[in-house]
Amino acid sequence: METKFCDDYLRYLKMVERLDDKAARQIAENNKVSAFGVLDKLKVWKRPSNESVTIINSEKRYEPFWYVEAEREIFFKSISSYSVEIKNPDAHSIEIDGNRFDVKQDRKIHIPVTEHCKNKKVHVSHVYGTKRDVNKKEMVEYIEKHSSEQQELTFEDVLQDNLLLQPEKKLATIIHITERELAHSVNASEIISDIITFDKVYLYYHPVYAFECLWDQKTAVLEVDGLNGKTVGGGRMKKELISMMKDPDFLMDVAGDALDIVVPGGRLPLTILKRLRK
Repeated sequence: METKFCDDYLRYLKMVERLDDKAARQIAENNKVSAFGVLDKLKVWKRPSNESVTIINSEKRYEPFWYVEAEREIFFKSISSYSVEIKNPDAHSIEIDGNRFDVKQDRKIHIPVTEHCKNKKVHVSHVYGTKRDVNKKEMVEYIEKHSSEQQELTFEDVLQDNLLLQPEKKLATIIHITERELAHSVNASEIISDIITFDKVYLYYHPVYAFECLWDQKTAVLEVDGLNGKTVGGGRMKKELISMMKDPDFLMDVAGDALDIVVPGGRLPLTILKRLRK
C-alpha cells in the first residue's frame, strides 16, 4: 500500500470570530450561573444566582480540529469462474475463441476468467483536537457556515500565535488513523496498485472565549463559542487544557511530523525548538 499527498493537502485555517470580546462577555454575564453545572443549580437551599456569581478572569483562545478527505484506490486481478446456461439440449460442448468447454449435467459450462477490478473507498473525518466533547455535527456546521470567514495561516503563524491551542492528536497520528480506517481486504489474485491519496488534511482553529467564575469560594469556567454564541458550563482555561496534554512538547511533535511528511527527513531548526520551550 502506497500513500500519496496532493499538492497543498495540508492547510492551517483560523476561523474569524463572529462575537467580539464585549459580546462574548455579555453572553457570559447572562449565563454565568450555568458555569457551575446542574447539581449546584438543583440545591434549593443554596445555589448560585446571577448576583452571587462573579467573573474573575477571562481569555480568548482558538481550539483546533482536523478535517480529512482521503481515498484508497486498488487496481487488482481476481480469478473467478462464470457459469453459462446452455439452452440447446443437444449441445454437449461449446467452443469459445478456440477453447472448448464441456456441458455439465446441469446444462451449464464453467468458464475460468480473470477479472480486472478497481475498488475505491472514500474517507471523510472530523477529529476534535482537545478534551472537549464536540460531536461531528458541530464541526461540520463550523465548516459549512463559516468557511468563507477564515484566515489562511502559514506554518510559522501556527508556531508563533499564542492564542492557538495545539491539537492533542498530531499530524502523523491523523494520517495513521485515516490509513487504518481505509484498510480493508479485496479478493485478489494479483494487486496491480494500491494507493491512498490524501486530498485534504486541514487543521482548523475556531474561537472560544473562557470566563472563570467565582461563587461561594468555588471556581468554574463558562465557555462561549466565538462563532455561534453557544455556552458550555464546567469548562477549562487554556492553562489547564495544556497541562492535560500527554506530551508537553506536543507542538514540536506536530511541527516535526509536518516536515517529515512534506519533506522527508525534515526537522525543526533548533532556534524554533528553543522558542517553543519558552
